[in-house]
Amino acid sequence: MMARSLGIIGATSTLVVSFARTSNASQGLKQIASLAAGLVVLAIFGTSSWVDARLSWIIRWALRRWSDLEVRDYSELLGIRRGYGVLEILVHPESWLADRTLSELELPDEGVTVLGIHRNDGSYVAAPHGRSRVQANDQLILYGRSEHLSTLGDRPSGRYGDQEREAAQKEQVRIVTEQDGQERSRTMRS
Repeated sequence: MMARSLGIIGATSTLVVSFARTSNASQGLKQIASLAAGLVVLAIFGTSSWVDARLSWIIRWALRRWSDLEVRDYSELLGIRRGYGVLEILVHPESWLADRTLSELELPDEGVTVLGIHRNDGSYVAAPHGRSRVQANDQLILYGRSEHLSTLGDRPSGRYGDQEREAAQKEQVRIVTEQDGQERSRTMRS
């Protein structure tokens, strides 16, 4: 992603310098203004959910029509746009995650599901169970609330880490209770 950003920056700066070197200053300014307007239009289209929905529909239609590929919108399927995400965390040797089983970590109580473990030896454990031991230098693939996942890898060991885990578990209970209430009210309306 960083290389792509650097490529865009490099291409844009090259175009600006090329436009600035034209013999007619007003022509160069018009070209730079056109480039800027084009970049603004691209940014608007690139972040528009309306455009995204239409392009997704066109791509699904084309894939169904001309290929036998299974089409899935995994970001929609996993609720990525609704505050949930998938994150990969490297387990450092001194991490609170290291040398503990998934049962001991109690991640589901925090609303976190371990989707898989990439081991340091190159092996992969898909849908690991509670007896699976997390080792130093493993890569954990986690699913849960994005805001919570981003802090999980930085949690300290010891008393402070335990306090953070307890707070995360209480927050998860609050969220589940809220979701249950919403489900009950939807059921009553039906």
